[in-house]
Amino acid sequence: MKHALVPLLVLLNLLPAAAQQHAQRPEPGAKLLAVEVTGSQHYDKNEVLAASGLKLGQAATNADFQNAANALVETGVFTSVSYKYLPLGSGYRLEFTVEDADFLAVHFENFVWFTDQQLKDELKQRVPLFKGEVCATGPMLAGVVDALNGVLSAHGVPGRTYYRMHSRVPGAPVDSVLYLVSDVPMAVVETHFTGVHALTAAELDKISERVLNQNYESTLSYEMVADGLLQLYQQRGYIRAGVDPPQRKLLGENLKLPEISLTYPVTEGAQYKIASIQWSGNNAIPTSVLAPFIKLQPGAVANAIELENEIKEANKAFGARGYLEATVESRTVADDATQTVAYTLHVKEGPQFHMGTVTFQGLDKETESKLRPLWKLKLGDVYDDTYAAAFLKASGVVRTGQLVKIHRNTAPGNVVHLVIEF
Repeated sequence: MKHALVPLLVLLNLLPAAAQQHAQRPEPGAKLLAVEVTGSQHYDKNEVLAASGLKLGQAATNADFQNAANALVETGVFTSVSYKYLPLGSGYRLEFTVEDADFLAVHFENFVWFTDQQLKDELKQRVPLFKGEVCATGPMLAGVVDALNGVLSAHGVPGRTYYRMHSRVPGAPVDSVLYLVSDVPMAVVETHFTGVHALTAAELDKISERVLNQNYESTLSYEMVADGLLQLYQQRGYIRAGVDPPQRKLLGENLKLPEISLTYPVTEGAQYKIASIQWSGNNAIPTSVLAPFIKLQPGAVANAIELENEIKEANKAFGARGYLEATVESRTVADDATQTVAYTLHVKEGPQFHMGTVTFQGLDKETESKLRPLWKLKLGDVYDDTYAAAFLKASGVVRTGQLVKIHRNTAPGNVVHLVIEF
C-alpha cells in the first residue's frame, strides 16, 4: 500500500480519498517492527526514523504512518516522500522511499569565539537532520539561525545571527550559505603571509588594504585577498600558485569588540614561460590576421592576465565581421619538467549576422535628417559590431559628456536591428 506525498496543504485535502483506497490496514495494536529507507544519499534509516517521530516497537496505525511521512516532508530535506507497509510476523515493516533536496555547504563567517567544528557539533544537537550542510530551501535555514542564537546566548556572546546566500561571482549559481553575527564590530587588524617570495612587501601591503580595518567575514576576507594575490601571480607566470583560507587568531579577550589577525598560507610554485601559441577553429578569419593581436611571444613569461586581454581584442575582429557569438577559449598544456606552457586559442565562430534597421531616438527631425544619410551600413550588409561607435564618434552630433546608448537586437535569420538612443 503506497501513499504519494505532495506538499502538506494539498496532502491534507487528499487524505480522505486516499484512505478509501486501502483494503488492508494495520490491525489495532499491531507494532512497527522494522523500517527501511531508500533513495537518500544524506541520511540512514535510523536518522529518518527519528525525524519521522516513530519508534520501533510502538503500536502504529495507518494514520501514524501518514503523520510520520508528513513529518518528513515538513523537514524540507526531502523533495518527495512515499511509503508502504507490509506484514512482518505479528506486526509491520514500514518502507520509506525518499528523494533528497539540494544541499548547500555552510560557512560560519564571523563566529570568532568558536571553531567551525564546535559550531557543527552544537548544531547537530540542536537542529534535526543537520549534518554539516543545509537545504537550499525549507525550515532548516532558519532552524540553524535559531540554534546559533542559542549558542551565542549560552556562552554570553552578544549579537544576533542571520544568513546570506553566496555565489563565487555575480550571476553564478548559489554554492553555499553564509551564517553571520550582526551588531558585533570585529576588525581585521593584522595580516601575515607565509610562502611568499616573488611578491614585494609593498604589493602585499596593497592587497592587505582590502581587508585591514574592515569588518571580518571569513569568506570575503579570503576571496578578496586570494583574488589579488593570484592575479599578481598569473601576471608573472606562476600558474600553479595557490592561496589557502587564512588562519584566524582572536586577539585580546573582549567579547564585544574582538580583533582579528589573519595569516594567509601561499604556495607559489615555479614560474612558467610560453612554449607556443597556436590558433584553431578559425575559418572566417585567417591566423595571419588574428596573430598580431597577441603580443606575447614564445619565451616570454606566461602572463595569463595579459593574454586574456589580448584575446578580448582579437575577439573584436570577429564582431567586425558579423560573428557576434564568436568566442575564443584559451586552452593550456603545461610542461612541468621544462616549466613552459603551450597555448591553443580555440575559436567557436557561430553564425554570421547581417544588418537590419537602425533607429535614432531622442533627436529632433532636423538633426536626424542630417545624420541618417551618413550611416553607410545598409540593410543586408554583413554586420560590423564596431561600426556604430565609430559612426557616432565621427558624426559630430554627440556632445562632450553626453551618454548615448546603443541597443542591439537580434532577430530570426541572424539579423541585427539597432536602436541608438541619444
